[in-house]
Amino acid sequence: MEKVLFILRGLPGSGKSTAADLLAGKNYPVCTADDFFMRNGEYKFNPVLLGKAHAWCQNKVVDAMKSGIEKIFVANTNTTEKELAPYFKMAEEYGYSVISL
Repeated sequence: MEKVLFILRGLPGSGKSTAADLLAGKNYPVCTADDFFMRNGEYKFNPVLLGKAHAWCQNKVVDAMKSGIEKIFVANTNTTEKELAPYFKMAEEYGYSVISL
């Protein structure tokens, strides 16, 4: 089976995570920087930690790729090439095709 990294892009609140959850089902991981800010079921955003949140999300993707998971979903704003670059680099390194939505 082909390995694919799906990158869902869009403005905050546009439905990226919802779409990723629907596409991934229960079989594939969905990685979001927002998950870093979840504490006891509540979203506790702290802009000072945004860089750490994205690094955490990228590490989650790398771990999934190292495990050979066939489909991985990323749902972040991903509005700039700089934000996308780490994911494209990971995909190339681990043999994943990229589909950006």
